[in-house]
Amino acid sequence: MAPAKPKLQRSTSMGSSPVLSAVVCLGVLCVLNVSQLNFSSAEEPIATDAIAYRPLGEGLDELPPETDDRLVIDLVPDINLPTGLTKSRWAMDDPEYAVKYANGVPKTNVFGKIKQASDARFIDNAAGGYFSAGITDFSNAESALASLECGYTGYWKSYLTNRVGLVLAFSDTDYFLGAETGFRLQTPTRLAPFAGLGLFAGVANVGADDADEWVDQNNDGAIDFRDEQESGFDGAMAAVYPEAGIHFWWTPRIRLSGFGRYMITTEGRDADAWYYGFSMAVLSH
Repeated sequence: MAPAKPKLQRSTSMGSSPVLSAVVCLGVLCVLNVSQLNFSSAEEPIATDAIAYRPLGEGLDELPPETDDRLVIDLVPDINLPTGLTKSRWAMDDPEYAVKYANGVPKTNVFGKIKQASDARFIDNAAGGYFSAGITDFSNAESALASLECGYTGYWKSYLTNRVGLVLAFSDTDYFLGAETGFRLQTPTRLAPFAGLGLFAGVANVGADDADEWVDQNNDGAIDFRDEQESGFDGAMAAVYPEAGIHFWWTPRIRLSGFGRYMITTEGRDADAWYYGFSMAVLSH
C-alpha cells in the first residue's frame, strides 16, 4: 500500500497578505500610467549632437544655422540685468548692431572690445516715450517742488535728440504746469554725456518767503511773523533753460538718464529755478 501523500498547507506568510496585494496592484497602476506618458526618449533617443547649448544672453537667432532644428538648452536662466554686462557685444538684439558685430573681435583686441561695448550709433532715428521725476527748487520759494514729466523723444541723428513733453511740479503751497520742448547733443555711446537747451511755457503760483523783510505781506496785522508770505508770481510763466546730464542704455531699447537744468524764468532772477531729475525712455526704430 502506497504511503499517503502529505497534505499541502496554505502559507500564512506576508506574501499572500492584503498588504502585498495592494502593493502589487499599485505597481501595476503605476506601470500603466507611465506607459501613457509621451516621453520622446521612449520613441526616439536624442543624440548628443542634436543638442545646442545657448550661452547667457544669446537668442535663437544668434546660434549657427546648423543648430536651427536642434534642441536648445539654456546653460544659464534669463536674468533681468543690463544686457552686455557679461560681454562686450551688448546690443545684439538690435539688427544693425548685430550685423556690424556678428563675428566680434578677438579677446586680445582691447580697443575693439571697448568699441563694440560702447557703440550706440544704431540709435539713429529711434523714437519713443519717456517719463521723468525730480525736484524743482525756485530761488524765492519756501520749499522745493516735486516734479513729474512725460512726453515723446526722438533721435534725428545718433548724437542729436529732440523732445516735447508736459511738466507738473507741486508742493503743499506752490505749483507750476505747462509744456516744454528742447534738444540735446550727446555722444553716440552706451554711456553718453549730453548738453542741451529747452523752453518751458505754462502757468505757475509760487509764493516767496519774505519773513526777513519786516513787512506785513499777508495783511494779517502781524509784522515779522516767521511764516510771513508774499505771492512771488501767479499766472503765466515761461522759461528757457540750459541743461546737462548723462544717459545709460540699460538695453538697446531702454535708456536711463540723470540731468540738471537751470530755468531762467520771465519773472526775474529771484524766480529762477534748478530742476534735478531722473528719466526713463523706451525707444524703437
